[in-house]
Amino acid sequence: MQRPVNLPSTQSRTGADLLAASAPGMGDPNGRVVLHVDSGSLAGRRQAVDESVARLARMPHVTAASPVATSADGRTAYTTVSYDRQVKTLGHASTATLDTATAEARASGVEVAYGGDLNQIVRPPADDRTGEAVGDLVALLILPLAFGSVAAALLPLVTALV
Repeated sequence: MQRPVNLPSTQSRTGADLLAASAPGMGDPNGRVVLHVDSGSLAGRRQAVDESVARLARMPHVTAASPVATSADGRTAYTTVSYDRQVKTLGHASTATLDTATAEARASGVEVAYGGDLNQIVRPPADDRTGEAVGDLVALLILPLAFGSVAAALLPLVTALV
C-alpha cells in the first residue's frame, strides 16, 4: 500500500490546509453530476433534483455535494460531488450507487450525466485483448527482421509478456 506524501511547511501544504479549513471538501477528489431537461426548466422538478443531490451527499466515501448551479435558461444544472479518496479507486460498481442516488431526478424526466473524475467509474473498462494480440503478432513479424535473429527478437517479447 502506498503511503500519502506529506510535505509540511511548504506553500502547497499551507494552501491545502487553508482550503480544508475554509471550505471542507473543496480540495477532495470530485466529479460532476449534470442534470438537464430538453423542455421546460428544472425549477418544476426542484424537489426531485434536491432529493437526488441529498442522496448523492449520503453515498459512501462522499464528503460533500455542492449546491446546484443552474444555467441562465434553467434547463441545465450541475453539482460537484467530493470524495474522501480517488474516484477511480471506487470501482465500476459505484455506477449503480450513483444511478440509485439520482433515480428520483430521472423518474421526474431529468436527464442525468456524470462528468469529471466520475467518468473513470461510469465508463466501462476497455477490452484491450484484441489490440494486444495484434500488437504481439506484429512484433513477432518485425522484431526478427530488426534484430536479425529469432533469439534476440524473443527477448523483448518475453519481457513484455512477463
